[in-house]
Amino acid sequence: MFMLLGGNEKKVQKETAQSDKLARVKELFGSGRFPVVTTQVFEGRAIAKVLGLVCCRGFDSEEAFFGMAAMALKKGAQGIIGYSENVAFHPDGSKYFSCFGTAVMFEREARSDLAGLFPRSTSEVQRELEARFSRDTAEAPAARSEEAPGQPAEEDDPVLQRILASQRRTAGVDWQ
Repeated sequence: MFMLLGGNEKKVQKETAQSDKLARVKELFGSGRFPVVTTQVFEGRAIAKVLGLVCCRGFDSEEAFFGMAAMALKKGAQGIIGYSENVAFHPDGSKYFSCFGTAVMFEREARSDLAGLFPRSTSEVQRELEARFSRDTAEAPAARSEEAPGQPAEEDDPVLQRILASQRRTAGVDWQ
């Protein structure tokens, strides 16, 4: 008897939490802070990371769309590219909506008040590191040993190699 009459509290809490999440997603999308585009790129913003496919289904197009956007936000996405939707018509006259897209994170934009202090994008960091690396490797190893006698060459110094690897990881540069 207890099972039939009780247990609504958890269901009400879950529905309230779900409606709060959807309200937040609607506010972000409506204000333009969470872009959803059908193309594979977003003009003016470089994609830093692809988080994966997000999809949601429902009997209402709004429920399916904002459910998909809520899943993307839960993954940490800043937008959705390649958005598409399907509608299935059932013989009883009802519709079933499916919305899907790719959740992505964008590269950070440079702040104008910090211009010149930090690189604007990971591609700039990569170019700078490549320039330093090519400049360092262009020098002859003998010239380095003459400048600092008793010091190991850059390639032979394990501490320096760990520091460089750490800098590459923090800069997001993929050296292959």
